[in-house]
Amino acid sequence: ETVGLEGHLVCEPKQRNFRMDAKALGSTLEDLGDHREEFWFWIKRAPEPYLYHCRHEDFASGRARMPFPFQPDWIVEALGIADYDPTRHYVVEAGGENIDLVENAVSPQGAPVRKVTRFTRRQNHVQVSAHLLEDANRQIICSAYIRELQQDRTTGAVLPRQVLLSWPAQQIRMKMTLEGLGVNQQMAPQRVALLFSRPNMGGVQSFDLARGPDVSTGGLRQTNGYDR
Repeated sequence: ETVGLEGHLVCEPKQRNFRMDAKALGSTLEDLGDHREEFWFWIKRAPEPYLYHCRHEDFASGRARMPFPFQPDWIVEALGIADYDPTRHYVVEAGGENIDLVENAVSPQGAPVRKVTRFTRRQNHVQVSAHLLEDANRQIICSAYIRELQQDRTTGAVLPRQVLLSWPAQQIRMKMTLEGLGVNQQMAPQRVALLFSRPNMGGVQSFDLARGPDVSTGGLRQTNGYDR
């Protein structure tokens, strides 16, 4: 089943700031975010709907026990706003109308993976059509297929309008439509601190992916974020 959601997404890739929430029928179903110190995610329909969080140093060292393969960096790449490191080794694989730019990498758990950026020939031009994360057997761990594009009138930047996200093993599929595109908009420091902080969520247990459930403090946690 594919869930169609509406919500908000704000991203400052160079500062590693990312925030996305999604709603259906006025109810918040997902909250995902990232900043320099940690990332977090909460999915209401998950079997165990914890507010998961993890420090980047714990994730990089392989100490995090992920309930499913979520990484904010990967979503930023799927949106076409990530930088590619020219010092890394990439392999080009061409077949039919598709050209794949492949980076062989290792997951934080030590398993070999393939990060694939797929380009598709469209008449007189080539455009990014998908981002795939595959295991060593080329089975898809997660995917993002770009269904529609849009152009920012001010900057001319071309970004996805509709993206289909999928985690096959977890049977999770989301269709994300991005409206009201804005590029290079300035935000006040107070707004940045509020937006890119892990939220307080009443009645939701927080879970550190490297250390286990957080100690309860009566439903409150000191933070620069906001209550949901």
